[in-house]
This record gives sequence, C-alpha cells and structure tokens, in this order.
Amino acid sequence: MSVVAVQISVRCAACAAVVPVNAHAPAVACWSCERQTPLDASTWQLLLAEPLRDAATVTANVEQNASIRTGSGTFQRVFRGGEPVCIACRASISTDDLRRLVDAEHPTKLAHCTACGHGILVRMAPPELARAGVVALVGESEEQLAGRARTHEPVPLACTGCGGSLSVDGTSRTVVCVFCGSTQFLPDALWYSLRSTPVYAWSLVLAAGSAPAVANRLAGWSSLYDVVADPEGNLYGVGVEELVFDAAHAAEGKAAAKEALRAEFAEFGAALLKVGGSASVFSMTGDGVLRWERRGLPFGMHARLAWAPPGYVLVWEGGGAEVMQADDGTTAHRFGVDGPPLETTGATTLAIDADGSIVHIAEDQRILRADARGNAIATWGTGQRAAVGTGGDGPWVHQISKQPLRVYKAQLGAGWDRRLWVQSSIAFDDAVHVTSFDRNGARGPVASVRPGFYPKPGRRPVVDAAGNAFVMVHRVEAGLGTTHHVFRIASRADGGTPHLVPQSHGGLLGRLESLLAGLPDGTLFTLGEESRMRRFAPNGAVTFISEAALASDQA
Repeated sequence: MSVVAVQISVRCAACAAVVPVNAHAPAVACWSCERQTPLDASTWQLLLAEPLRDAATVTANVEQNASIRTGSGTFQRVFRGGEPVCIACRASISTDDLRRLVDAEHPTKLAHCTACGHGILVRMAPPELARAGVVALVGESEEQLAGRARTHEPVPLACTGCGGSLSVDGTSRTVVCVFCGSTQFLPDALWYSLRSTPVYAWSLVLAAGSAPAVANRLAGWSSLYDVVADPEGNLYGVGVEELVFDAAHAAEGKAAAKEALRAEFAEFGAALLKVGGSASVFSMTGDGVLRWERRGLPFGMHARLAWAPPGYVLVWEGGGAEVMQADDGTTAHRFGVDGPPLETTGATTLAIDADGSIVHIAEDQRILRADARGNAIATWGTGQRAAVGTGGDGPWVHQISKQPLRVYKAQLGAGWDRRLWVQSSIAFDDAVHVTSFDRNGARGPVASVRPGFYPKPGRRPVVDAAGNAFVMVHRVEAGLGTTHHVFRIASRADGGTPHLVPQSHGGLLGRLESLLAGLPDGTLFTLGEESRMRRFAPNGAVTFISEAALASDQA
C-alpha cells in the first residue's frame, strides 16, 4: 500500500480568488463570489496523472509542485509521499490504521484522529480512480463533496449605529441590526476570515504496484512524422518509438551507459539515411493509451498517413505505400505486391476521399486520383484517366474548375464533411488560403486566413462534420523560436478566427506541438516530439494533456 498526498487550488476566473480543491468533487465554488469551477473527468486526469504514476516512488515529505493550465482554469498542485496527517493537529495516520479504516462494507465513514479527536473522512475510491489502483481517499472536505459552503461559528460584531451586539457567521456580506434596523456591511478583514477556506492536503491510498501498471499502458514516441484520427476518437501515428535509457544501461556504469545510448541514437540516425528508413506505426486512444504498434517498417522521416474508410490506415512515402487494419495494425494491402504500385513518386500531399479513392498533389501542381487498389482514374467525375503527358493527367492545381487557386506547398485533407480540402499559400504572402471540392470538382469559396504575421503553413487542414476548417500555421518569433497557432474557419465563410493560441500568448497550446488532428465533432489534438500531446474540446478547452507535454509546460 502506498499513499500520496495532494494539495490543489484554482484561481477563480471571475474574481481571481484562490479557491481550494479539498476533495475529488465534480465542481468547487469560489468562497468569494460563489462562481462554480467544473472539475470533469478530463480535468481530474490532468491533475492526478503524475501523482498516481509516482505514488510508489515519491519521497516522503518532499514536495513536487506544478502549475497546470486546463479549460477550467489554472491550477496549482503540490504532491508528496508519506502518511496522511490530521489537518487539526498534524498528527500522522499510520498505514496500519488506514488498512483498518478501508472497509468495503462501509464505503464512507468518519474516523477520528487518535491524538486530538478531529474527524477525518475516509471513503472508498470512485470507479474512475479505482481503475487506476486507488483504494481509498482520506481527509477530503465533506462540505465540498456535498456542494455546501464552509460553515463557521458566529462571531460578535458591534453595530455602527447603536453599538448593539450582533452575531455574524459569513453567510451574507450584510447584516441587519435587530436593535436599530440599520444595515451593517462586513469589513473586508472580517468577511475574508469568515468566508475563505485554507487549501488542505488530502490523500490517495493505492494498492501496492498499481501505479506503474497505469503508466506502462501509455503510448510513447521520440519523433512523430504524422498523425491522423478516426471517427471514434482513436489516433494513428508514424514516427520513431521512444529511446529508453533503462536499468540495464545504468547497470553497466555511467560511461558505458552513455556510450550505449549514443550508439542507440547513431543507429536511429543511420536508419533515417537509408532509402525508406525505419519507422513505427502505432494507434492509441484519445487519452494516449496504446492500442497497437508495429516497428521496423520500411519508411523514413517523410512517411505520412491517411485515414481510409471504413476502417483502414494508409501509410505512404514517395515510392511505397501499405494499408493496415485500423483495429490491430495488420497488413491489409501492399501496393506493388498485392496489386499495382500506388503512384506517389513526386507526391507532396495525399488524402483519401469519402468514396475511398486516393488523391494526391504531385510536384505541387497536378491533382491525381487512384482507386482504392491504386489504379489510375479520372481526377473528377468518373472514367479512366488518360496517360500522363497527353494532357489528360489531371487538372493543374491553379486551374481547378477554371478558377485560379493560390498554391505554394499545398496540403490536402479529407474533411469529415465528405469534401476534399486544400490548404495553400504563395511565397511572401501574409495569408493562408483554404478551399474545398466535391467529388466532381465543384469548388467552394476560398477562405483566406491573415494571422497578422508572415505565416508558414502547417500540415493538412482538419475539418469537422459541420464543415468548420481548422488550420495550423507556424510563426518564428524572436526569443520564442517557432510558435504554433490554430485558426478556425466557419463553415462556408471567408476569413478565420484564432482558435488555439500558444501559451506564450496567454493560451493553452504548447510550443513544441506542431501536428494537428481532429474528430467529426470538432475535437482537436495537437502532438509533437517526445510524446507531447493535448486534446481540446470543440470550444477550445483542454481536456487531456500527456505527462511529457505537462513537463514541457513546467520547464
């Protein structure tokens, strides 16, 4: 059995008061203005992931601090190891006492400190924490669990009108004198003393060995070349798996360990220089839990992915492509082996349309289309595509529907609205341009995002089922390096509005997450190197952050 104590607070978004989070509750109320701050399952995952992971190894009475930004607000969190303590007298509660208190027949009970008799709440862990190995919670606030305001013993106050003795308990900022009828306004010092609540420590009790099992289920990568999402919220990535500095290395001594790790990096670098390279393709849930992984595939650092309905993933690079089953990663089709090769030489971007056909832009100019087996077909409409060089090899990008389309490093994306989207710009322009096409080549309006700086376009546009497009643009800023900004383009409307702003500009988006994926409902994921990942709700609130991204924020 291991124990980790946490102290958590959040700044009220309305009045900026420090609001204690003294229980694993669905919401906490500000003691000053009574505004509710919601604490949903995703917020609790952000707050407790690190304490649960380190519960078995964290040093007693050595605190670890963090500031955590979420859609609900900015939280301050401290956690440490050691036995729980009574908040009244600071006496410890022994592990043996905890074992006796944790009783499935009485899931919630009020125990008492053996030193001072103060009441201590002990309750069985709720299901979401029990799945992470938590047995019980100790020392929570009964008031916060019940959604009640903190009660306080009445204190005397002299009426400023007649001097009569009044009794106030903080339930109201004003009190009416029973003697003269005048209204008294409580002074700030008295009001705060009656209303404010200290940030108490409360503890999570875990079964032995449970926390490492939770952490080991998470996906991890060193480099990430591309990522896509399926309609159910699962993600698929291609890149290089984590390079682990493990106990076997450490046992060889520091010098040997460093040499071993250096050799590991050298092997990785050599693989990237080979034709085709060596990559891993993996799938994980929307909260980072690994579903499957395949390593050592013949793809290099330019490998890309595409989601293929109804349940496949295409991994491709110039000169090679393979289709995998989305549920387990097994090979479903190898182009050039199980059928004709997929024409990807010179391809700069690729997407799979709603009908399963494969579309790519070759050499930043020609839009070409093939069926699901790699056979060349007409770019728009039906029929076979004429041979390349005869003038029938697909329309030039800038002549689609006989309308000019600004193009520079164009990127294709298949929207959840069943339209094909193109994101592009021209050199030395201050805008990124986005448009879409139906299966017959009819083009929608061109929307131009002008972020107020010279943008470097990101990867493919992400489009939800309602036709709202999200584009990531990169900006090189003095002193900050490259920052990433996500703009939202409302369905069928020109222009874009900032949707996800980098933390250096007061937002929630990490600086090192440069890849974007999205779901039909508008949920977005940003991912980057070294296992960095965040998930954003359709309103832009962060609902998940990986431990690596959290550590990057703290650094």
